[in-house]
Amino acid sequence: MAAPTPGNRSTVSRKVYWLAAAVLVTIALYTGGWYVAASQLKTTVAEFLGRPDAADSIGGQCSSLDVRGYPFRIGLFCDKVAIDDSREGLSATFGALRSAAQIYQPGHVVLELDGPAEVRTTYGLLTHLDWSSLQSSFRAGLGGLSKVDLLAKDITGSLSNTVANISAEGKSGHGEAHLRANGPDLDVAMLAEDVNATLADPSPKVLPPFSTSIDLTLAGKAGLLAGKEKLDTVLRNSEGQLRGLVVDLGKGRVVTASGPFSVDENGFISGRIRLEIEQIQAWRDLLIEQFPEAAGQIRNVADILKSIAGKHDNGTISLDIEDGAVFVSFIPIGYLPPL
Repeated sequence: MAAPTPGNRSTVSRKVYWLAAAVLVTIALYTGGWYVAASQLKTTVAEFLGRPDAADSIGGQCSSLDVRGYPFRIGLFCDKVAIDDSREGLSATFGALRSAAQIYQPGHVVLELDGPAEVRTTYGLLTHLDWSSLQSSFRAGLGGLSKVDLLAKDITGSLSNTVANISAEGKSGHGEAHLRANGPDLDVAMLAEDVNATLADPSPKVLPPFSTSIDLTLAGKAGLLAGKEKLDTVLRNSEGQLRGLVVDLGKGRVVTASGPFSVDENGFISGRIRLEIEQIQAWRDLLIEQFPEAAGQIRNVADILKSIAGKHDNGTISLDIEDGAVFVSFIPIGYLPPL
């Protein structure tokens, strides 16, 4: 084989040189672009949270704000987060925030948030929450958020309302929440497992451990993810489909509700709900134990349910709800307070 001539070696060297130069220029441009984008993101977030017109918008704080993730990610980091939404009458504080998005997919963000959290509203609601881990991800586009997923473990918290004079505290081993825009509609799915709760006011009650989940669609409410719907009134003037609301107290004591529903401007619920009850007798005994002041009404409702179920301990019935009043075959059995 003939050895490379000096001319050939020179041509190869020039190609290697230009290739190396192109790589270095690309890296320099990419690095410069990343840091420009990081600086712009940091400035935008700081200006958004510290905007001077926060009296009628959202303000807040992200202490020790930093942008990290070079070279393949970009994300916000804060030692502490505070939000003040004067439009909704809501303020909240959280622990440290860590977030990241892939450079090639900036609309898909994952984040971790530390507790504790405190949320206050102008309606007298105060909530304290803490957790061992809280992870979330969301997808966003030009129209705003389209999907939000949240997963939390070892949740503890308390809730009080000075207006209604009620308070409660509880804990859950595992919790999830998923919201997705489905065209103009909003799909919602939530889950809480191993829940232990205590109602402190108006009279102390320790509720039995339970797990619960809900799966529903709110018609025309996808705007909540885009910031076009107020959180505290999203259920008002709404209608939807309840695919499943499940409460499981163990030992076969399970209730599942499903069906169409609507909520008027005052928060009163109407609809036709299919109710599947397992262990009617066990539910009756448990509720009487927890709410002895309503023992007579609980027995009457249980007798109606067993009668409709053909004297069986498991049964399926239809509930008609009109402006919060609950009926079984035109027989009133209860009342749902407004949302």
